[in-house]
Amino acid sequence: TTTASLTLVSVQTSATYYVKAIQASGSVTWSGPFSLTVDSRCTARMGLEEPGLSLSVQVAPNPLAGGQLQASVRGAEGGPLTVQLVDARGYVVQAQHWPQASPTEEVSWDVSAQPAGVYILQALTRHQRQTAKVLKL
Repeated sequence: TTTASLTLVSVQTSATYYVKAIQASGSVTWSGPFSLTVDSRCTARMGLEEPGLSLSVQVAPNPLAGGQLQASVRGAEGGPLTVQLVDARGYVVQAQHWPQASPTEEVSWDVSAQPAGVYILQALTRHQRQTAKVLKL
């Protein structure tokens, strides 16, 4: 499984989208349709749950208000869990590890020393990976 980012250039309040995946070999796969509803009042960003996987990541508020990152990770209960904040260059700027995760693990990090920009919050288990884009103003 590969995780990628998706940016909707022309977001509508409610729409149907298809995903075109191009493999390194050049083969093309289409998936969908996916229905999407955008709530402009929402200040949280959810990592999308992949079929068959239960790991989820929620960051709120997003964009970050001040220098405090707050996130909840669910679905890693009983196994090891690592949560990392990765900058645009791919460097891990903050990380935390639980040898045996609870049903919900909370992350609260001071990121005030980090520059403004887009970051990726990754939750990793032995068999799953979930990401959420984080915007620091």
